Amino acid sequence: MSTESDSTSELRDAYVAAWNAHDAHACGALFTDDGVREWEVKPLAGVSRFKGRVAVVESIQELMTAVPDIHVELHNVWEIPGGAVVEWRVRGTHQADWDIWTAQGEAVNFPGISVYRIHDGRFAEERMYFDTGLMTANWRPPAIMRALTSLAKHRVQRRQARAA
Repeated sequence: MSTESDSTSELRDAYVAAWNAHDAHACGALFTDDGVREWEVKPLAGVSRFKGRVAVVESIQELMTAVPDIHVELHNVWEIPGGAVVEWRVRGTHQADWDIWTAQGEAVNFPGISVYRIHDGRFAEERMYFDTGLMTANWRPPAIMRALTSLAKHRVQRRQARAA
């Protein structure tokens, strides 16, 4: 079931169209100048919050480069006061390295939910929630092992830095 106003629907449709056109700048143009895009897929690698339109565009472009055939499908949309909640699915092929994730041509196919705060007809904030286990479920063991090794090294470096 979808319950939303025309302005939220237009913003949402423009965002999905920009994603599916692989146009990071068009995606970023739908955010406020100080808009925030946040996710929990990369917090251990030190990046989970992108603030400002430039950072938002860079974060989107990075994913579009890693998954150049990315396709976003919407399943449900609920308008809430000052925003919306969207259930989505991403599909594509992991063709370039992305943060700690080494590409080997694996399928990408996972669901998620985004919570949007909308201000003056643009996204002021997008918070995404998804399971990296589902994201990497189709990835072959060598890519996952390299990612886990990199993650373990990063954790050791963080502990060492805190102890210093």
